[in-house]
Amino acid sequence: MDGAIVGLGWRHARREQRVASGNLRDFSPALKYANHFNCNVMSLLAVLPAFTQGPARYGRPLHYDPATEVRVAGTVDEVRQVSANRGWTGTHIILKNDQESLEVHLGPSAFLVKSNFTFAKSDQIEVLGSKIRVGNSDVLVAREVQKDGKVLILRDARGIPKWSRASRGCCPGSGL
Repeated sequence: MDGAIVGLGWRHARREQRVASGNLRDFSPALKYANHFNCNVMSLLAVLPAFTQGPARYGRPLHYDPATEVRVAGTVDEVRQVSANRGWTGTHIILKNDQESLEVHLGPSAFLVKSNFTFAKSDQIEVLGSKIRVGNSDVLVAREVQKDGKVLILRDARGIPKWSRASRGCCPGSGL
């Protein structure tokens, strides 16, 4: 062995040999922490686009499009409680009139309960919402519903749900 290596501890000598052969990179503690920092920054950059999409994409699978807003009046034919992938239950209704039978997505059932709004078969309602295509059928994503002279506001004019953090001004300037 080399005389310089003999005077050092055997672990240090072995490490020096591996560094010299290229089998081990020699990171100083400062570089080690810099690498952790870089990994954290890269992780943040990977998820950042999800937050920069803006409030129109926050918390819901269907995109509300103000350009496709329509007002539809009719009779509630069916009320459905639909389980969502995040553990909450949403309320959908089937609205019938002379022209069509349309599925209307209202929002989380808990929000409707909190708003003291209920729906039952044969209720006469009028819905303002965004008519979009889901699969092979049209769906109405409701923004407001009128029933018995009362109005339930579900979303603002841009389609941001009233139950979301964005509508409560959680994060000014961030879109959330």
